Amino acid sequence: MKKIIISLLLVAMISVMMIPAYAAGTSITVAEKTVFAGDTVAIDVAIAGNTGFANGKFTVEYDASVLTLTAIDVEGKLLENGSAAINVEKATISFASTENITEDGVLFTATFTVKADAALGKYDIKVTAQDMVTVDEAPVAAEAVNGAVTVECDHEWEWVIDKEPEGKEDGLKHEECKKCGEKRNEGTIIDNPNTGDSTVQTVMMVISVMGMIAVAGTVSYRRRLSK
Repeated sequence: MKKIIISLLLVAMISVMMIPAYAAGTSITVAEKTVFAGDTVAIDVAIAGNTGFANGKFTVEYDASVLTLTAIDVEGKLLENGSAAINVEKATISFASTENITEDGVLFTATFTVKADAALGKYDIKVTAQDMVTVDEAPVAAEAVNGAVTVECDHEWEWVIDKEPEGKEDGLKHEECKKCGEKRNEGTIIDNPNTGDSTVQTVMMVISVMGMIAVAGTVSYRRRLSK
């Protein structure tokens, strides 16, 4: 019985050792950036886990109601190592090379203009790879990992009165963005002009009392001298 159990364990161990180790798959990753409405922004598109490819077509997908694609650049990027047919209007790059590109890194850079009236929010950018093959025409699968452009407000702050000073009570105010309504510095005190600064008042009172004492002392001294 023991021999049977040992034999089964050995078979199981050998089976596990024979299972091939699979590396993480190839992915096409788009960068994320934060911008203001009206900005121009360059987004890098990179490949990771690259097993090698020589041909393929890349399509950039984005929200055209917020972003306008103005350029696609391969200079100094991986797709410079071959022939890259760029079509900005269709947001595509068709690539062909006589050798496999095997490095990880930036494939190309897509430049966008953010529309001046763009609503605040996060907008996905995706790049899909089609017909990717090696020089031997072996197909290459690549997962698309979305990036994004997040449009934030370039705040224009103004003070808003929450409560006017009244009687002997101080008032309250805060700052508010005229563009998006975000608030900051809430609960800022507005000094009541009728009460003034208590420290200043205390000092003035002490000076006044000391003056009165000095005058009284002088009068008393003169009276003693006149006797």
